[in-house]
Amino acid sequence: EDGTFAIDHSIFKTVDRVRIGGHFYSDKPLLPICWLGGIYAILHHVYSLDFIQTRALTLRLLTFFGVGSFSILLAYLFCRKLEPLRLSPAWKWAASAGVVLATWIFSYGTTINNHTPAACILFALFCVLDGRAETISKWRAFYAGLLAGALFNWDFPTGGIFFAGVAV
Repeated sequence: EDGTFAIDHSIFKTVDRVRIGGHFYSDKPLLPICWLGGIYAILHHVYSLDFIQTRALTLRLLTFFGVGSFSILLAYLFCRKLEPLRLSPAWKWAASAGVVLATWIFSYGTTINNHTPAACILFALFCVLDGRAETISKWRAFYAGLLAGALFNWDFPTGGIFFAGVAV
């Protein structure tokens, strides 16, 4: 709304900040900030939602679309990964729901965070790399590189570890 990444006048108090040039900025990775900022821009400019007049609704929608959507995508990817096991659809969806609801993904997924999307990106990276190394095509290697880069830019510690693993 203010046309800046500075959080000097933010109504949200956080310790996740750094002071640069006399202004406070979030010390979170830029990719999730841009992702959530884009979603908020749509909510604000299209639906006239903001953090003052419609705070609760705005936070719920931002959390659902910005973080919860990754939980849904993770459950879908897990369900697809179970297809070779020839389980009934009910078992596949129950197991997929369990991946989200019975782990920290659900507890983190109820707040705005970068860990839930990182878990989804990490599982997508696993899906792309799963299989024999000699059967991985150039396109799959390309997608693996994109996902490893996205993971690194979404969650620095997790991304750094797995980026190094993919690079080897």
